[in-house]
Amino acid sequence: RIQLDRRDPGVRQCLRNCEDMHRSLMRLFHGSRQEAGVLYRVSNETMKVYLLSEQKPQAENAVSGMFVSGIKDTSTLENNFRIGTCYDFDILVSPSKKVSMAGCKNSRRRLLRTAQERLDWMTRKSRQSGFEIQFMQEEIQPTLYGRHGAEQGGKMYWSVVRFTGCLKIIDSSKFHTSWKQGIGPGRAYGLGMLLLRAKL
Repeated sequence: RIQLDRRDPGVRQCLRNCEDMHRSLMRLFHGSRQEAGVLYRVSNETMKVYLLSEQKPQAENAVSGMFVSGIKDTSTLENNFRIGTCYDFDILVSPSKKVSMAGCKNSRRRLLRTAQERLDWMTRKSRQSGFEIQFMQEEIQPTLYGRHGAEQGGKMYWSVVRFTGCLKIIDSSKFHTSWKQGIGPGRAYGLGMLLLRAKL
């Protein structure tokens, strides 16, 4: 868990630009995001970042305004990933499809237009990820903006939807993989990380 100090200019810049947030968080690790196994979720309400990684974060490398405020071993949670186990879940994703743009080399992602399309997208992803959804609701979130270097396309944005609900594990191996690797596009920018709470 990383606490953010909104008074810090660097933190405010990271909240405006998801590429800067990604770059700042990766200073805590060695190698690429994939090598470090990093997923994260930014909470603008609590000014915290919840981060999952294979490597232990190097707190001394944190940038100004970011403080590692807690580290928890998730192995006990992961050992309970069994078929039939249910969890409340919370995830930010970008249910989208690639659309070709006239005059552009690269296609762009467009948010699926209807709630039913987005529901179908999340249902399909859940099956691929080893769980089925018991119930779910969506909440459209503010667009996530960032900027690459010009050679990588410059400006970028992610249309974001928050899904909350209850899931049941149907394939423990696939579920463990999705927990570790995330779901959907934009995982380098705070999307795709499952937040779980065990059902009582």
